[in-house]
Amino acid sequence: MRHFGRAGMAAALSAALWLWPAPGGTEGLEPAGASRWPAIGRLSVGGLAARGFCTGTLVAPDLVLSAAHCLRGVDDPERLSFAPGWIAGRAPATLRGAEIIRTDGPGGSGDDIVLIRLARPVPAELARPYPLAPPPRGDGPLAIIGYSHARPDAPEARDDCYPIARQGVLLGLSCPVVAGNSGAPVLVRHDGGWHVVAVIRSRFAVMERAAAIAVIPPESFRRRAAGRD
Repeated sequence: MRHFGRAGMAAALSAALWLWPAPGGTEGLEPAGASRWPAIGRLSVGGLAARGFCTGTLVAPDLVLSAAHCLRGVDDPERLSFAPGWIAGRAPATLRGAEIIRTDGPGGSGDDIVLIRLARPVPAELARPYPLAPPPRGDGPLAIIGYSHARPDAPEARDDCYPIARQGVLLGLSCPVVAGNSGAPVLVRHDGGWHVVAVIRSRFAVMERAAAIAVIPPESFRRRAAGRD
């Protein structure tokens, strides 16, 4: 993975994509059963019947991590609904938001990440949170699990994503994403379990090559999710 200082992420990804092999089409893309990813769910504004939605991830019993642009114009957390393990129009629980926790970063475009405190915790028997972890140091594969507008009633998983560029809190990934993937977790396997290292922010394309841009959670979010703040 290349680290870039003053160069913008667009320039960094453009350079990296020419050097990185293209992902194998839809290889690595597979339906994810409700019991396999119960901590990942649909995050909606105005109820689950709303057409627009993003992906959210339970990172503590009462905390959901997602992309901040999914909440654009939303100040009332009670307008938010989170359905962990949503599949085929159903979820074991639907919870309202109680607090919106925005990043304490400088407020630039890289701070497209948010925590939502739920009105009540998700019981452990329904879903166990995925802990937040520091960003990956190597070039090993990462996984993305998220909902899409083309397939809104079941999450899809792919494990052919590689970190190819980094600038500050922005992480460039070698695999493409689609509408609805915003807020989806970028996961790494560690000590036998999955850990969240970033959140999908947007898609980036150069000629016929596509990539994803993710945001690394700030340390304050990791402390809060671990119950240290």
